Amino acid sequence: MAGYTNELEAVLNRAEPLARVFESAGHRFFLVGGVVRDYFLGRFGAGQDLDATTDARPDAIRALVAEMADDVWSQGERFGTIGCVIAGQSYEITTHRAESYVPASRKPSVVFGDDIVVDLARRDFTVNAMAIDMADRSLVDPFGGEADLAAGVLRTPLAPEVSLSEDPLRMLRAARFCACCALSPGLELVAAMTAERDRLEIVSAERIRDELQKLLLLDDPTAGLRLIDVTGIGQNVPVVGVLLPSVSESVEPADGGSAGGADSKFAGVEPAEVEFAGGAGGAGGAGGESAGVESAVRDPAGVESAVRDPAVVEFAG
Repeated sequence: MAGYTNELEAVLNRAEPLARVFESAGHRFFLVGGVVRDYFLGRFGAGQDLDATTDARPDAIRALVAEMADDVWSQGERFGTIGCVIAGQSYEITTHRAESYVPASRKPSVVFGDDIVVDLARRDFTVNAMAIDMADRSLVDPFGGEADLAAGVLRTPLAPEVSLSEDPLRMLRAARFCACCALSPGLELVAAMTAERDRLEIVSAERIRDELQKLLLLDDPTAGLRLIDVTGIGQNVPVVGVLLPSVSESVEPADGGSAGGADSKFAGVEPAEVEFAGGAGGAGGAGGESAGVESAVRDPAGVESAVRDPAVVEFAG
């Protein structure tokens, strides 16, 4: 059993009865994503909603929580997600899955699975690809998310061109996480965002609007706006391309410098001013093989070791 802070232990204790229900039915149960990331960032909130993942299928999840829950919602059931409230705590419980967008499609193709590592591999970034196994409260971190948080690096579990192509909205999510978590994008991530930016055109305007709004409502979205500008992803989505120039006029850089310049959108940052630090290594280089989820996670130790010597992008201010 891992040793966590009293605050996180209290949350795990509160989730324990729910986890035992799943385990008694022969299923595994993991807390995943934001609760784990925020714990390592030191910004964990005891009242935040909890995300969980399990090998139980959606109909089994719904049946298992029915007797315990004060409320259950199943709008996301076709994507594997059942939501519920138990003793005042909100949960979203999702079947292990691997999903991807097919070319020219706005909708993900969902395949349910039984392997937590494969499920974590299909998540957006390594810092969100960590889970706590409720069977023994151990940390499951096959892609080095904890190490990336400590290093201040944003990476994808798989080769970035694979992860971004599967869900192009992750390009805007990358901008938000750089801003909200004080992370620097890996060199390969920036290259993939630039190369894959046309894929954003298949994402619905509603999803883009929602993600961009989350970025703009941050206390300081500057780093995210700079990443959008440097990679040029705003040029491929009208709502982004139109909004960014006006937003940039009101954005004050964290260092207190000028928010605009004659030839740039954000804080005088031009693509040419991006400084590349370190080598070209990492968890999926720009010229590497685009392996599928199954093959990519067969050697998680190799992936984890690769991200411990990060090449990151530093934005010149």
